[in-house]
Amino acid sequence: SVAGDHTLTGDGVPANLRYSLGQQADFMPAMQVSAPGQLTESIRVSWQPVANARAYLLVAMSGTETRAGGTEAVIWSSSEPPESGMGLMDYISNPNIDKWLAERVLLPASQTNCEIPAGIFAKSDGAMLQSIAYGSETHIVHPPRPANPKAPWAPEWAVQVRTKSQAMAS
Repeated sequence: SVAGDHTLTGDGVPANLRYSLGQQADFMPAMQVSAPGQLTESIRVSWQPVANARAYLLVAMSGTETRAGGTEAVIWSSSEPPESGMGLMDYISNPNIDKWLAERVLLPASQTNCEIPAGIFAKSDGAMLQSIAYGSETHIVHPPRPANPKAPWAPEWAVQVRTKSQAMAS
């Protein structure tokens, strides 16, 4: 666990670099994903709720050789609007999580299943599923920003903690 009080010391480190992290900044449990079924059929993907998750995203992909000798890639994501999700399999900021939840790019933390439509991977020999549970970001700055935006402010140090949990299935 990283929740609790922290002190950093060392050459060049400010003497007052002390901060506390709450439970929302702690390590997230491993994401457990299940996606049983045949690639020619609809596949129900389910997962256990992840503590401190704010949102989820799932992305599945496969590659198939074409008759002409080329490769056809198929990508599916749990996003309602068209979004491959490839750039979202990383940490994202709290404001972006809020924005993309509202736009239905991300699944809400209360959701624990979704469905890959039948036939998407019908020509494939296999597919890979990536999933991510987004946690919160914590920002701590010392001294804190003054309430008056016109007041002078010279931060001495800042800490940023990001959390996520990922899983892969094939």
